[in-house]
Amino acid sequence: MRKWWVFAGVAAMLASVAACGYAPRDAASPVSHAGPIRMVRTVQARIRSAAPIRETPIAIDALSQRRAVVLTVHGTTLRTMTTRDAGHRWTAGGRLPNANQMQFPHLDFINPHDGFAWDNLGVWSTTDGGAHWSLQARSNFSSLVFTSPSEGLAVANGHVVATTNGGRQWTTVLDPKGVNMLDLSHAGHALWYAAGVSASGPLLYGSHDGGHHWSIVLSGLTSTRIASAFRHYAQATNLNGAFRPKFRSNNIVTFTSPRTGWLELFSGGALATVLFHTADGGASWSYAWGNVGCAMGCNAMGGGLYPAAYYGSSTVWRFNRDYLQRSVNAGSSWTSSNPMPFGQAASQQTRQIQFINAQDGWLVSISAVYRTVDGGMHWTRAWPLMPQTAASAAFVHGYGWVVTSAEPGTLWETSDGGRSWQIGSKHFQHITAFKLWAPERGWIASSDGSFWITPNGGHTWHATQIPGRFRTGPDQADSIEFINPRQGWLSTYQGLWQTTNGGHAWHKVFTLLPGPYAGDFLSSHVGWALNGAKRGPVKSWAMTVMETNNGGRTWTSVGTIPMLDVPSSIYFATPDQGWVLDRQGLLSTADAGRTWTLIRFKQPLQSLTGHGRTLVVVTETGRLLQSRDGGRRWTELTP
Repeated sequence: MRKWWVFAGVAAMLASVAACGYAPRDAASPVSHAGPIRMVRTVQARIRSAAPIRETPIAIDALSQRRAVVLTVHGTTLRTMTTRDAGHRWTAGGRLPNANQMQFPHLDFINPHDGFAWDNLGVWSTTDGGAHWSLQARSNFSSLVFTSPSEGLAVANGHVVATTNGGRQWTTVLDPKGVNMLDLSHAGHALWYAAGVSASGPLLYGSHDGGHHWSIVLSGLTSTRIASAFRHYAQATNLNGAFRPKFRSNNIVTFTSPRTGWLELFSGGALATVLFHTADGGASWSYAWGNVGCAMGCNAMGGGLYPAAYYGSSTVWRFNRDYLQRSVNAGSSWTSSNPMPFGQAASQQTRQIQFINAQDGWLVSISAVYRTVDGGMHWTRAWPLMPQTAASAAFVHGYGWVVTSAEPGTLWETSDGGRSWQIGSKHFQHITAFKLWAPERGWIASSDGSFWITPNGGHTWHATQIPGRFRTGPDQADSIEFINPRQGWLSTYQGLWQTTNGGHAWHKVFTLLPGPYAGDFLSSHVGWALNGAKRGPVKSWAMTVMETNNGGRTWTSVGTIPMLDVPSSIYFATPDQGWVLDRQGLLSTADAGRTWTLIRFKQPLQSLTGHGRTLVVVTETGRLLQSRDGGRRWTELTP
């Protein structure tokens, strides 16, 4: 990829050029050919949409405000993705062996290194943060909680089991006759709660010794501990016999402390959901909220207003169609969020939600991972990251950078040709120019006059300063071009300057008024540039294509091109094959500029970059288009 980029302030200089009527002149100016460059044909660019991203997030475990692990599925392959900086960058983990039939997977990390994944097929473990996974046991797990890398309890095949060796062997610790155990919760230290259902209704068990011995906390809706709360539910929802919940499909218990807990009871047949709350370890329960049928909004689980997450003694979140609602008083009153960032109702899109504290939370939908920092009132996408509107781009062998108009100080990075993105680790004041000359090797220029070079995809940056004389005045820089960390050229209104030490020192190699507007160097000697001025009342540009074979000291004319707007990009892949960008499309030559083909696009173009025969253009609407065959066929990339 070789290209010059226009710096901030060039618009004013171009205006002054037009006003003064400058044109190429004096002995240093190139001598034009007898006529304009000959156009031999015009073709329409063939553009197709890129293949959709098929990798889907299905589970998450957030270890902190900044660290989270996501389980994703691509076809029949499951793997983990990990972030350590709140979703700005993600690292791909290992695949889960023999897990291609997982239906309702979950994640549980004890620490950044030791974690578990489980579902109806079995349980998998990792000891290196998800880089490698191993299958520990096969069983139908519906709930699993580890208190250390070796010890944990789970619900498997309808009974509660325990392990002391990281999930390789399990021993049954609770299997009441006639009771189907469904869920369990760790309330701290050796305190556990387990929920089940029998013919008489829901049951809740408690253990104070790590699951060795259990006792009944409540039994059925007629239990004195829950009967009053159930009557309040029946009154609040006008419950009648036709919709009387049977509580046999599912029930979930969640304790956020030894004394604070929630019990969700649900009937899939009647679509009825009720939430009970305890603040005294299950000695008494109060009705929080509930519904009957779909009058208050259905969700993918089959009920309405189902709970999403809990925190502390009285904070809870629930879904209501397109919104998330939060209560800080155990359900007595609610505050609604902004509309969720999904195309359909949030309650039908969400797979999992988890809060680290009352403000910071993570959410997994069927297509992306989102993060909130204000208690769920607003959500932003954390993975897969996608720049929304590109301003400029650079690609080399599938590795690419993009800067957007909305975030000019943020560098977006991709290593798979634009299928997925992540935000660079360094924030710049205002990126005015950048380039890649190899995958992960490139430079960035900032509006504050700083110049940065990275040898490793942005993990480290080496800074220098562009001399002050090139920031303002007659020598203010229009554009800049580097072909490696040391060799580069800088264009001003008065000519061309060169550096051989990474921008620390510059010397003038060519004087021309007005200076080149766009340029490209194939090597330290061979390069091309565009030069010219506006002409006539139609405000078109008579641009001269110039060529050099001695690093820019002397130039010869290839010919002139009538252009509709300010020329911004020229790129040559070989001494014969090159492209020039105009708003109306791309001019392509295969014979060193003697003849040209115009490739028209449906949308005006604003920038061009290339590497070999691979071209990437940015349209005025901020879309990325890529061609791998020199411009005949194009694919629309993300964004």
